[in-house]
Amino acid sequence: MSSDLQDTATGPSLPACIDPNVKQFGGNRAQFIGTFAAVFSQAWADYLAMNPSFQGWLNTRKFCQSGCMSKVFDESAKTMWGTGQLVSPAWKVQFLEALTGSFKACYPTPPLALTKQVMTQVVDKVHAKLKQSSFSGRLLTEMASQEMLAATRKLAALAPCTAAGRSPQQRAAFLEKFEMSYPSAMLRAETLNPAAQVFFKQKTKKCQHSCEQKVLKYTAENLWDTGIAASDPTGVHAKDAFTGAIKACFPNMTHATAGLLVQSFMQEMGTAQSRLYEVPASTEQASAASLLERVGDQKSMLLIAGIAGFAALMASMIACRVWRGFSSETRAVKLRQDDVDDDAALE
Repeated sequence: MSSDLQDTATGPSLPACIDPNVKQFGGNRAQFIGTFAAVFSQAWADYLAMNPSFQGWLNTRKFCQSGCMSKVFDESAKTMWGTGQLVSPAWKVQFLEALTGSFKACYPTPPLALTKQVMTQVVDKVHAKLKQSSFSGRLLTEMASQEMLAATRKLAALAPCTAAGRSPQQRAAFLEKFEMSYPSAMLRAETLNPAAQVFFKQKTKKCQHSCEQKVLKYTAENLWDTGIAASDPTGVHAKDAFTGAIKACFPNMTHATAGLLVQSFMQEMGTAQSRLYEVPASTEQASAASLLERVGDQKSMLLIAGIAGFAALMASMIACRVWRGFSSETRAVKLRQDDVDDDAALE
């Protein structure tokens, strides 16, 4: 939701999140997340080295999915720092929920149980490394430079994401339709789910709703760009993706509550993506022009330019590498493989 809609929908009485400049555990938000991301990057690399089948499955995914993951995880981590969840005694449980949700938002086809099994092992490795690691500023800077170079090489070899048979104008109209419909559809979905209403009023902070707005948009973009929106007539993968997006920003919401909320949300948006995906020819050009004018400054997937200072470098570069490392020089194969292949890769 926008900041205006956020205050109207959730009420100005929601507690504010921790200021990014406030120090917790010796660092502000950018510094803390930079160190955390460096540890996570090592843990993730260790897991992939021990699980070549999962690495191989990731290598068959698409360019836009790694970019989606980078953006979703970045928003999720910043939000968890702002709520205090990332530095709380229960951070491991909350981080597992957020990480699983972030992954599902961008890679929705594998079953939840198997995805969570993988992420549990990754989080365990992060926990172990945090206990034994002490990073110096020089070491982090060197790591960031190496990760940036590796990420750039890998990005250059990936196949682009394009929705087969769909034009850029149709994509723009789809996203504009989503952005225009999302706020009111989510509000109506909340009114249909008392458990979600209570949760939002009693257990959330303002920055989580800003996170939700951004992450749902990233998820919708990814569903279009991968072609999942077109090849998912029942909406099962779209529901999993949007549920993951909600969990990325609200990790302490139960999966059942998040699932029911998303089910209502999708019904309000047009039932299983079909009406949302369809773009009337008469409005296609006008809708595209309107959206492209508003979002003409889309950022490069590299997310490298404009880094100022050590803290900003840590927060963006290392986090970028973590998720872009999911892809390799291997050319992407079919856009979507059978769920049986997804199950086998994650087991």
